[in-house]
Amino acid sequence: MSTAENITQYFFNALLENIPEGVVFLDTSCRIHVWNAGARHLTGLGSAVIGRRLEPSLLKLKDAERFPISDSANPFELWMAQRIPATQKFFISGRSGRDAQVDVSFFPVIAKANRIIGGIAMFRDTSIQVELQRQLNDLYTIATIDPLTQVANRAEFERILGEYIEAHRAVGLHCSIIVCDIDFFKKINDNFGHHIGDQALIRFASMLKQVIRPHDFIARFGGEEFVILCANCAEGTAAQRADDIRKVVESTPLAILYGKSITASFGVAELLPDDDATSLFVRADQALLQAKNSGRNCVIRASTMKPDTDAISKSVNTKAEIHTDLAQMRPLPYQPAAFKLFAIPTILPIFIERMKSTVFEFKAKVLHASEGSLSIQVRQNDESSRLWQSALLVDIDIAEIEKSSSVAQDHPEAKLMVRIAVRPQKRLFGSANDRAAGEAMIRKLGQYLQIDNRNEVTPDARYHN
Repeated sequence: MSTAENITQYFFNALLENIPEGVVFLDTSCRIHVWNAGARHLTGLGSAVIGRRLEPSLLKLKDAERFPISDSANPFELWMAQRIPATQKFFISGRSGRDAQVDVSFFPVIAKANRIIGGIAMFRDTSIQVELQRQLNDLYTIATIDPLTQVANRAEFERILGEYIEAHRAVGLHCSIIVCDIDFFKKINDNFGHHIGDQALIRFASMLKQVIRPHDFIARFGGEEFVILCANCAEGTAAQRADDIRKVVESTPLAILYGKSITASFGVAELLPDDDATSLFVRADQALLQAKNSGRNCVIRASTMKPDTDAISKSVNTKAEIHTDLAQMRPLPYQPAAFKLFAIPTILPIFIERMKSTVFEFKAKVLHASEGSLSIQVRQNDESSRLWQSALLVDIDIAEIEKSSSVAQDHPEAKLMVRIAVRPQKRLFGSANDRAAGEAMIRKLGQYLQIDNRNEVTPDARYHN
C-alpha cells in the first residue's frame, strides 16, 4: 500500500472513530467488519462482535412500540435484499441496560455491474433529543396551561387574542369572544371549602370544553372567570352558543355540591372594525358585568348593552355640580393609606367617560356618587399577592381649576383637579403594606383614567383642603 493510501486509510479510520454516531460495515451476509467507537459507546458491545452477524438479538432490538424483534425478521437482511437506503426508529439495549431510542439508517454499497457487496448501518442516539423535546413540551405546558383546569392560562389567551383578530381581519370573517364566570363562587368556597371550589372550577372548565367547537379557544382568565374565542362566529351565534353552555351548566348536578348545580353569567362581543384586543375584551367583560347586575345566570350581548352609569353621570354631569373652590373639595372622613392629587388638561365630559369605563373595567361597586365625588369598592383577583385579598375603597374627587389659583399658575394647561384616595376595607397588612397596595391601585386606575406622574401635583400647603 502506497504512502498516500496509508494516509487516506489513517484519516478514514480517525474519522470513523471520532464521529458520535455508531457506524457498522456489513458484508452481504450481514456479518460485521467495522464496529466504530460510536457503536461501542451506544451499545456497550466491544470489538468482539466483529465477524458476527448483525441480528436483532445482538442488540436486543425493539420496534418503535418497544416490541422485541426476532432474528427471523432481521431488518438488516431485508434492507440488504431490497438494495435501497432505509431509515427506521428502534429501541436497543444501551450500555446502561436501559432502552435507548435510535434512528437506524442503512445504505447499500453497490459495486460495478450493479452488484451489491455489503452495506453501512448508522445508529444515531435520539434519546437525548427526545428527552430535551419532552422537557421543552413540559416548559411550554407550564407557560401556557392553567394547572388546575387544564385549559389555556391568561398569558396564552392574551397572546392568542391578537393573532385571532389579525387572522379574521385578513380574510374578512366574523370573530366573537365570550367572557363568563361562575355565579356566587365565593359562597361555594365559604360553604364547602376551597378544595370544593377548585373542583367546581375543574367541572366548569370541563363543561366548557365539551360544548365548544374543536377550533374554538378556551382559557381561564383568572379566579372563576373564563374566556372563549369563537372563530368565524358572529355575535348572535356566539350568544346562542353561550346560552347553550349556560343551560348545560344550570342543568348539570354536581356530586361535590351534594347534587346541586352551579350557574354562570356570560358577556358576548363581536370584533368591530375599530376594535383592538383590549377594546374587544373590555366590551365583552362589561357585558358580563351587566349580566351579573341583571340577576346572573344569563347572557348579555355587548351590542345591546346599555351602560348602567346613571349614578356617576348624575353626580358629575354638569359644571354646576363641580366645586370651583379647591378649598371646598370634600374633606376625607378617614386617613387614606395612599392619596395623590393630579392637575389634568382633560375637559369634564371626557373625564366622566373615562370614569365610567374604569368602573366597568375594574368591576367596581359604586358606593357613593354626589357633587363631584365618587366612592367605589374594588376587588382584585391577583392571587400572587396577599395585598389584594381584601377589597380596596377608592374615593375620586373632581374640582374645576380656577384661573387665579396656584394650581393654574403651576399647571397652565390643566382644567381639572383630581384627587384619588385609597384605603383597604379592612386593615390587615400593616401601614406599609396598606400604602403599597394603595399606591399600586392608584397607578392602575391612572392607566384607565389616562393620568400619570406628569399630572401629579405636590400636595403641599397651597393645595391642601
